[in-house]
Amino acid sequence: MAGKKRRQAVEFCRKAVDLEEYNPDIHWNLGRVLLASGRRREAHRVLRSGLRHEPNHAGLRRELRKMGLRKRPVVGLLPRSNPINVLLGKMRNGNGNGNGRG
Repeated sequence: MAGKKRRQAVEFCRKAVDLEEYNPDIHWNLGRVLLASGRRREAHRVLRSGLRHEPNHAGLRRELRKMGLRKRPVVGLLPRSNPINVLLGKMRNGNGNGNGRG
């Protein structure tokens, strides 16, 4: 999963999921690779999918627990990706300089 190999790792894991969709370990591996690649939303979806096949899978549950819960957007009328919500959310979470480097 190092460096440029992450893209290739994602491809391999996706193929494995296609071949053995019922195998929660493969979902867990794909989820971890996606997380390492900064693709949290996708990783969350994959990890949840793995739990459908084995609800008590320790690795899947641990990864989801580490990801934590997202808080509601600060300004509920605006989408989460709106710059105002992004800035206020960073301020709420303690990295209020707004440049994402916290």
